Amino acid sequence: ESDKASMLEVTKNIWDGNDYLPYVWDEWLADTEGELCVAEIGDRMVGLGKLSHLGWGNWWMEGMRVQPEYQGRGISSQLHEYLHNFWLEHGNGFVRLTTSSKRLPIHHLCERFGFSKINERSFFVASLLLDNTAEALPFQLLTSPELPDALDFLQNSPTLRFSCGLIDLGWRYAVPRLEYLQKLLDDGRLWWWQERKGLLGFWEDDDED
Repeated sequence: ESDKASMLEVTKNIWDGNDYLPYVWDEWLADTEGELCVAEIGDRMVGLGKLSHLGWGNWWMEGMRVQPEYQGRGISSQLHEYLHNFWLEHGNGFVRLTTSSKRLPIHHLCERFGFSKINERSFFVASLLLDNTAEALPFQLLTSPELPDALDFLQNSPTLRFSCGLIDLGWRYAVPRLEYLQKLLDDGRLWWWQERKGLLGFWEDDDED
């Protein structure tokens, strides 16, 4: 807990000061299934990284940060190696991560540890189009008894192959599981579209824009 101030210093300029780590730090500290680690030089935190357990067989590396003035000294490599070795000892299934297509040093680091690139993603933003003549929106909230049907629909969707069989859990990606859909349902964020012709779920975005 005493590292929080240092974490805020490390992340203050990430994404123009909009890094998500300050919002999940306490949650990460309380995580008993994953691993949160920091790199220090003397008494100063200069980097950090997180390994999260998303469910059986699904592990995720995230939150890799290094102070700009200490980049290029191999700190990311040491953090990555530590978390990778933790997964080898305690994990199962697959460990994955995402990074920008421009961060070539991270690409080379992942290749050195045996990771394989499986997918590229682009993000687009558009205004919501509504049919003002329709009597009701073409979406219906799911009910708990429908969850197995929703999972079956998702697993057999032809669009799933475009993401290598993984679904978006909010900047994390994993093989579809009932527990992920249950979380969306509990939050009121899972709908059928046009009488089960489609399935829509979304994770909360704190960006009001």
